Amino acid sequence: MSVVLSTNFDSGNIEVVDASRPDDIRLRVRDDAGGEHRQWFHFRVHGVRNVPLTLHLENAAQCSYPGGWPGYKACVSADHVQWRRVADTSYDGGRLTLRLTPATDTIWLAYFEPYSWERHQALIGRCAVSPLARVERLGASLESRDIDCVVIGSGPLPVWVIARQHPGESMAEWLAEGLLEALLGDSPAAVAVRERATVHVVPNMNPDGSVRGHLRCNAAGANLNREWRTPSAECSPEVLVCSRQCARGVGFFLDVHGDETIPTCSSTGPAWCRATARPTYGEKSSSATRWSVSVRAFSRRTAIIPSALARRCSR
Repeated sequence: MSVVLSTNFDSGNIEVVDASRPDDIRLRVRDDAGGEHRQWFHFRVHGVRNVPLTLHLENAAQCSYPGGWPGYKACVSADHVQWRRVADTSYDGGRLTLRLTPATDTIWLAYFEPYSWERHQALIGRCAVSPLARVERLGASLESRDIDCVVIGSGPLPVWVIARQHPGESMAEWLAEGLLEALLGDSPAAVAVRERATVHVVPNMNPDGSVRGHLRCNAAGANLNREWRTPSAECSPEVLVCSRQCARGVGFFLDVHGDETIPTCSSTGPAWCRATARPTYGEKSSSATRWSVSVRAFSRRTAIIPSALARRCSR
């Protein structure tokens, strides 16, 4: 049986150069719309039970962040549910190489553990039936996908948490899921936040890019966290609809990102500028902060951010 590679599914991304030999499969990461960015990959490989595989990503050095490859380990799954790292992942300065021998007929390989659009729908559904939350539709993406916002609490402090402006940072939506579960729980921190704040969580700011298998951009090739100064319906409707809601008032703002070089999610700034009603990306601000939180901690449904918000709300 020959080895077959495919990407015709949610967030699929790879270009096959040559797959005639399983010990020398040559691949390229497909560009985001616009052609400026590339790094996310997610593909299925079939016909590989007990077959030693060597896969080369030939344009790894031309990806958006080649500095993330040294020490990086790709993700692999045999059931598309449980994921682990490919121990034998190496970068030679030009190509990223994955070596493994699967024990199953089919495997999936990905840049990070994917967070699917279907899982997003299930998350929104769980929040919609909770008596402690309501779901708002801020608007639609360029390709008519919903921009969902989950609102929790009724306190006076308006809090906004947005995630996955960069769709290839799938860990940001995993964090958003854990945050929502924690905020809807019965911990003292969650109760305090709901009493003192109204928290708006946008789990996926870039659904088109997520489904398309992009790293940074939406369907128009726009890098959304560079669009807040002048968002437009033609180029960045995702930011436009969110910024209009934020303009009503923001007391605390977090934009969740992931990084190839650290095992955490993070937010570098942005501080919220009340004068312009937008995040101050790339601008100096005395109130800009940096925080990080482990995705693994949220898999245990701890309440790290709710606890931090509870302290912030008490000031």
